[in-house]
Amino acid sequence: MLDAGCGEGETLERLGNLLPPDVTGFDLNPESLAYAARRFPQGTFTVEDIYHLPYSDAGFDLVICLEVLEHLEQPTAALKELARVTRSHLIVSVPNEPWFQLGNLARGKYLKRFGDHPEHVQHWNRRTLRTMLEQVVPDVTIIGAFPWLIGQCVAPTQA
Repeated sequence: MLDAGCGEGETLERLGNLLPPDVTGFDLNPESLAYAARRFPQGTFTVEDIYHLPYSDAGFDLVICLEVLEHLEQPTAALKELARVTRSHLIVSVPNEPWFQLGNLARGKYLKRFGDHPEHVQHWNRRTLRTMLEQVVPDVTIIGAFPWLIGQCVAPTQA
């Protein structure tokens, strides 16, 4: 399993007992990776560029990319690279707009930006997320987990 943009390892720690023994995570921030390695010592963590991954084609049974794509200038390019390295499934999550922004407003967050997180450069709803994912992977299911969207994708080699 690959955790793309694993950050500080929150997902890996929470799902630890459900995960396979061979888990890899990457992020751009070495400090976050050091923290992730402490939280999930059985994993392998490296600094990588999501647009140019050093992994082999179809090298992972499962790739997860949670709360990352909304931060990227070229999410489709990143998605293509993630689809390349999975042999089976790719799971992504993104904020569901406008609900995520409205939730921020209700909590008094980012008021000058009308609830828009300052690091989010992409915004999706069910339709636009499906459209982007289907550009890369043929088999897509969108699930709502308010206020997020989860895209479950079957790799092109499996569809």
